[in-house]
Parts: sequence; C-alpha cells; structure tokens
Amino acid sequence: MNNSHDAIDNSFVGNSEYVYECIDCYDMYKAYFCQQSTSCRNSYFLSNCTNCENCIGCHNLNGKSYYIFNAPVTQQEYEVVCNSLRNYSAREEFREKYLQFLKEQIFQSNNIV
Repeated sequence: MNNSHDAIDNSFVGNSEYVYECIDCYDMYKAYFCQQSTSCRNSYFLSNCTNCENCIGCHNLNGKSYYIFNAPVTQQEYEVVCNSLRNYSAREEFREKYLQFLKEQIFQSNNIV
C-alpha cells in the first residue's frame, strides 16, 4: 500500500482511493476485485485493464467505458448490473461467472512494465 486512502484487503496497490480486494493495481478510484490494472475508475472485477471507466467483469481492455464481459453496454444496463453487485449473494454469483469468463481469455506470459 503506497499513497492510498480508504483501501481495504489489497496487495501491491498504489496511488488509489476507495479500493477493495485489488491486487497489483495503481492509480485506481472506486475499484473492487481488480487485478493488474491501472488508472481505472468505478469498476468491478477487472483483470489487466488500463484507463477503463464503468466496466464490470472485463479483461485486457484499454481506454473503454461502459463494458461488461468485454462487450459494450448502455449506461442504464451498466447501472442495473452495478446496483445488483451491492447484494452479497448476487456479487458471489457474478464472481463465479467472471471466473468462468477468465478461463476463456488469453493471458500474457509476462507482465513487464
């Protein structure tokens, strides 16, 4: 934790605010359950994303807004899913779908910065 505020249960997080259960993330704001992401805002369940806003359950995106499972959605669709994630059981169900989604994705062998 480096220069981060209101951050809980994180590992290797820097310059971030309002982050929860993030791993290896930097310059994040209101990000939850993210991994290896940078400069993302208002997002849940991201993996290897950069400069994303209002994204849920995405992997390998760069500079996108309003995406769910790497597919574009409207602001209203995003808000419906985002509001449902406030419920613990719905969030755990979504986490399972996200983990299945990640099994079908391509991952880099190395993450060299």
